[in-house]
Amino acid sequence: MNKINTHSMGMRIKSSRQKTGLSQSEVSNMMHLSRGVCGQWERGIANPSTAHLSRLAKILGVSFEYLAMGDRPKITTDFLDNKSQTKILKARMNTLFDKLSVPQQQNLVNFLQDI
Repeated sequence: MNKINTHSMGMRIKSSRQKTGLSQSEVSNMMHLSRGVCGQWERGIANPSTAHLSRLAKILGVSFEYLAMGDRPKITTDFLDNKSQTKILKARMNTLFDKLSVPQQQNLVNFLQDI
């Protein structure tokens, strides 16, 4: 893979990690790797192996293809424990909620209260 693709992959890894609300330390612990290795991936200094990229995609809840090539992300979290799923889903919910107008936010809150 050339430097531009490595850098782009690193940006997708970092962006996906941030969207989940996970720190580099949390991701590296889940991967059983040092934080430095994950940091090198995010900065585009090193490439994860196919096995590491596959595991990373699962942890971040996106597809392997998205991290590797930038294809549209597929969100999956079913393989994670409940605590990790909740953290990721809350972070995504907050991101989406912030994009809504105040009336839309209020409608959503009312809807959720009625469930």
